[in-house]
Amino acid sequence: MRVPAEVSSAGVTRAGDAERERAVGSLRHHYLRGRIDADEFARRVERVVKARTKGDLRLALQDLPRFGDVVERAGATARVVGYVAGFAAIWAVASLFLLVTLVVLALAGAGGSELLLVPLVWLLLSAVLVVTGRRQVRRVRALQR
Repeated sequence: MRVPAEVSSAGVTRAGDAERERAVGSLRHHYLRGRIDADEFARRVERVVKARTKGDLRLALQDLPRFGDVVERAGATARVVGYVAGFAAIWAVASLFLLVTLVVLALAGAGGSELLLVPLVWLLLSAVLVVTGRRQVRRVRALQR
């Protein structure tokens, strides 16, 4: 049985020039972001240039986040910010509405029980939004892992 040219005798896929160039580009990205210093960058580039297999390339990039991971985390963070901003907007509008309701009831001469109901509704709404927001944040953070 003949082994394909791209597979070595150990059964490991050989790396090509395109994979090496992508690996060097990834190292450059991490160097520019301050994840590795100049000496480590040079050592890793040398390791990538000498790499024979894709496994050798993975070793050179082993402890660095993949670019896709960084993009996914940024997207998840943006979703968390979006949820928080949405819940804050809902809370602000509802709070303003309840405040106006409280003022109108007070000017209309409403009794104590009606006036007490408005702050209780506000507290309940605030608690529901906080609990719901925390659940959404936990759900997004779980997706990040």
